[in-house]
Amino acid sequence: MPATATKPAPKAAKAKPEPQGVGIKELADHLGIDPRSLRGFLRRTQRSVGRGTRYEWPSLRDAAVKKIVADWRAAQAEADDAPERAA
Repeated sequence: MPATATKPAPKAAKAKPEPQGVGIKELADHLGIDPRSLRGFLRRTQRSVGRGTRYEWPSLRDAAVKKIVADWRAAQAEADDAPERAA
């Protein structure tokens, strides 16, 4: 009798881990801006991450996030004051 070939059982799809903490989208929503602008701001202020990694923080109450929010608001206030100084 010939041996019958059996198909191996399909592998179960691995569930992707749920993101933990706060990402760029959540922080951008908190600041009321788009994620692209926030990433640009973070790069300009030398808070970039390495290639292949992502911006991620434990929570919106994290000290690093509070510093980013304060720096963003200061930069926006400075930008708003700039035309007044030129006049």
